[in-house]
Amino acid sequence: MAQIEKRGSKWRYRIFYYNETGIRKSISKSGFRTKSDAKRAAVELENSLNSGMQVQKYYLLNEWLDFYLKTWRNDKLSQSTIEIEEFSKKRVLKFYGNITIKSITSSKHQEFINDLIEKGYSKSTIKKSHSFMNRAMQQAVYDRIIHLNPCDNVELKHRDLKSQEKAKYIPKDKIKPFLVAVRNRDVNQYYMFRFMIETGIRVGEANALLWSDYDNKNKTISITKSYDQKHNRWNSTKNKEDRLIYLTDDMAKELTKLKYLQNANRIVNEDLYNDAHDFIFCNSFGDPIPRSTTYNTMKHITEKLLGVGLSIHKLRHTHATLLLESDVPMKVIQERLGHKTMSITEQVYSHVTENMNHKAKEDFERFIQEKEIF
Repeated sequence: MAQIEKRGSKWRYRIFYYNETGIRKSISKSGFRTKSDAKRAAVELENSLNSGMQVQKYYLLNEWLDFYLKTWRNDKLSQSTIEIEEFSKKRVLKFYGNITIKSITSSKHQEFINDLIEKGYSKSTIKKSHSFMNRAMQQAVYDRIIHLNPCDNVELKHRDLKSQEKAKYIPKDKIKPFLVAVRNRDVNQYYMFRFMIETGIRVGEANALLWSDYDNKNKTISITKSYDQKHNRWNSTKNKEDRLIYLTDDMAKELTKLKYLQNANRIVNEDLYNDAHDFIFCNSFGDPIPRSTTYNTMKHITEKLLGVGLSIHKLRHTHATLLLESDVPMKVIQERLGHKTMSITEQVYSHVTENMNHKAKEDFERFIQEKEIF
């Protein structure tokens, strides 16, 4: 039972408990305006103690985030995702400072989100920052260090931030003119872009592909790694799982043409050709095609063709859209794209599944009318 006493004009509670070694300890807090406020706080703390809360642990935010990343994240994520979480951590600490995690409230976290919005951060950045903090605080709840997650019930009030952003892509009637324009600009980029549209692989995975990953006989490509040009290092795939993708006959023929082109480049540029790696997609000297070059090509051509510049990642969305519109099962699409769960696939490509639902309705109506079921 808590002791409630008045100290000057304010009220204080004192609670006695036994720690994990059986030693009797006490916790007190003063400064409450009324006796009922002190009682309410004492009851909440007693409930926490009864549920096994580790009240003796006062983690500083920086200390807890480091522990969370090391224990729960760093050995389970790709290097690029780890870097994204490190940036999120920096944004969190810049706003909060190095306070204790027990002193963080929902209102304080809402202030953090509002601050990001006012500073003009993108919807994606705000979501990533919030998700990072939310996961870290939820783990503190699971470890019984805090009672409630302060990130619950926080609003991401960034215009239409609440609604899922639909994936943009190149419409199927624009794919051919898009690839013609890319080929006229750079034939090496053409083969890479064509391959990405047909397979849906990520740009880092495309950059990492070697000819040894290609099975010409079975027309399959093994996706086992990603290449980070910025740091010149090899990473695992985003979800750390390998996958095998089957290619169409046309794509296999395109790869044969690309191989002939590279063999010719080896002869022409013999003294300068980079044979350190046998990249499938490279420039005329065997070096990886710079990310900045593919970015500029993608943005320039889509702006001319569609009126809006798209990122190279939208080639992946284009591939998924083609699969969905050709009635490929969602589970197959998930595995082909290398999504961790099918819910990710369904959420990102909901704009296409809506069209599929309309088509399914029309097909069903046609079926029951033709069979005179009703």
